[in-house]
Amino acid sequence: MQLPSRSTLELISWLAERDEASLVELARIRDIPAPQCTSLGDLAQALLSPENQQRALESLPRLDVQALQLLATGSEPTAEISSLVGWGLVAGHTPPTLFVDDAGRETLSALRLDSPDLSFADLVTDDTATAKAAARGWATLCHLEDCLEAVAAHPLTTGKDQVLSTAALKTLATNMGEGLDVTGIARLAFDTGLLESRGGRIELAAHARSWLTLSPGEQWSSVVSQWFAGTPAWWKGTLIAAPGVSWNEQGHTAITHFFPLARPETLDSLMSSAHLLGLLEHGRALEWTAPSAAGVDASGLWEKALPPTSPGVFAHDDLTFLATGPVSKEHRRTLNSVAHRDLGGLVPRYRLSAASVLRALHDGHPADSLLEAVSSACANPLPHTMAALIDDTLRRASEVSLKTEGTGTTITTSRAEKTRELALDPRLDMMGLHERDENTLHSSWPIERVQNALTQAAIPALPESPARSHGGGEGDSAAPVTTPAEALRRDDAIGALFRDVRAAEARGVPAGVGNMIDVAIEGKISLDISVEMPDASLVRFVMEPRALSGGRLRGVEVHNATERTLPVSRIRSLHALEA
Repeated sequence: MQLPSRSTLELISWLAERDEASLVELARIRDIPAPQCTSLGDLAQALLSPENQQRALESLPRLDVQALQLLATGSEPTAEISSLVGWGLVAGHTPPTLFVDDAGRETLSALRLDSPDLSFADLVTDDTATAKAAARGWATLCHLEDCLEAVAAHPLTTGKDQVLSTAALKTLATNMGEGLDVTGIARLAFDTGLLESRGGRIELAAHARSWLTLSPGEQWSSVVSQWFAGTPAWWKGTLIAAPGVSWNEQGHTAITHFFPLARPETLDSLMSSAHLLGLLEHGRALEWTAPSAAGVDASGLWEKALPPTSPGVFAHDDLTFLATGPVSKEHRRTLNSVAHRDLGGLVPRYRLSAASVLRALHDGHPADSLLEAVSSACANPLPHTMAALIDDTLRRASEVSLKTEGTGTTITTSRAEKTRELALDPRLDMMGLHERDENTLHSSWPIERVQNALTQAAIPALPESPARSHGGGEGDSAAPVTTPAEALRRDDAIGALFRDVRAAEARGVPAGVGNMIDVAIEGKISLDISVEMPDASLVRFVMEPRALSGGRLRGVEVHNATERTLPVSRIRSLHALEA
């Protein structure tokens, strides 16, 4: 393991001078995880790690790279260095201190900045192409909805690498419908925080259900902002600096011009997701792309380009629903609940069956409004075959009703023969049915398990109280959470750290002194320490620290090898001794 360096001590000292807001911002842009934000020492070592250093250098625009290159070679930069300070790569002292590792300094020294003759095309403004891109983004939102609903109904497990296994992807494809890029949609759901992997299971994130209730414009804005938040700075920066880049031909050249140290290995994946979201068309940006990359809500521009929704789907005698254009969110929700989706997306295809009607009842769709709801989603009168199937299924289901009783379920039938039929059905033996009277049975199972067992046995039943609420319930309309849980934990950690540092400082102890001593002990770095004596005089000790315990520092003086113990509360300054 590489020992901590004097640079770590210098960085701790500089971090201690920051206010809470700048520390939070630094941890955010450098993507430091919450556990490494609980001490200045851990934060400093995280910032100086080779992986984090590389990501930071890749994120620097051309002018910042030029300035950093000059500083690394001992020259005076002509440009402002405030952004480099914000990135935690430079301390704005006189002279400035670089917090760049040896590998980074070598990269900067070897870099030759050229100025290629670049010219970029205009944004995509053709109405047809613009409408196509917007519609594709809308279709992606529909696919994301289908994906979330499929995962909610059929939980999936992860593979060894904590991503969807091949089997899970096949299951997801079966439940989402035919003809779409399931892998790309699933990846997008993870990248935008709608799906999470927890304990080997794929689950909906806390805000995913509220996201499902939003309008298409709100959904798109949320997804795009979350997606951009997780993409590299060089990707967003190039989109903003040169909106007219033809990414298929000029992508790599443009990136390395604007971000000379970038390594755009993930460009193909980013372009694929951007295409799905309607941010690129034939490798070129739309008018809403650059604003979105800059963190501006451009959903208004996107919505203007959307095609109109169709008045409804067309219902056919063969029990299918076919759309001729985009289907509204309301109609999609109705059809998703009542019919089986054969084809997902913006222009879906559905098929009605007795099983799908039973599923709707099982999920809590009111029986008395089901026929009306299906009719309202259709652009033509409901065929007799569909109406008859719904009526017959509802009639048969009305013969059996369910009601929660304590922890169990009461089953009420419309006639004694039906009661006897259920009691003698071998498929229901495991429910432990107890006959109370000629119209009533009881099971110790909860209503959800009873309804599942009846559904599997193809026995229609109506729950007196829905097992699950239909559509959006109370509290479902809350705005989506836009700050990931990890970011909240990181901000909390920084806040607590800041308060601890300032509390120590208020007692006269230099900020971060404990962290600096810990690093010096681990790295065997000698320290120049000033200690306030009882008479208020300052005495200087140059020593190699050995242990820190009980508020006292034990070490050996460098010049005479004398062992000495110092009270930490009396330390007023300390610096790393030059090697």
